[in-house]
Amino acid sequence: MKKSQVKELDKLFSQLILKRDGGKCVICNTTERLCTHHWYKSKKRGGYATRWTLENGIAICVGCHLDAHLNTGQFILKLETIKGREWMDETVYKIDVTLQSTFKVDYDGVKEFLEGKLKEMEDE
Repeated sequence: MKKSQVKELDKLFSQLILKRDGGKCVICNTTERLCTHHWYKSKKRGGYATRWTLENGIAICVGCHLDAHLNTGQFILKLETIKGREWMDETVYKIDVTLQSTFKVDYDGVKEFLEGKLKEMEDE
């Protein structure tokens, strides 16, 4: 996949996650300096297998994002406290299913999916 395609999908993914999470950090609820974070790491298939999986993305501020990378274990516990154990289990299951079923990342398919989801949210 071309670098420009990865950047385009990353931008769509970020827009979608920020909109889905209400434009605020899921950890501290701030609306300032937001970005997205992949909380479940996978190096399979170059990291693309779960890169645009919606369950793997959360809206987060830069301060909490730094904390997520410096204190991963504590961050995951914090996320579990906020989102709940059931959410964590269901989300990890969905991501694992994606990992098992993804053989090749289809740029056009991922782009169409992300754009469709973003349009759905905008229409709500």
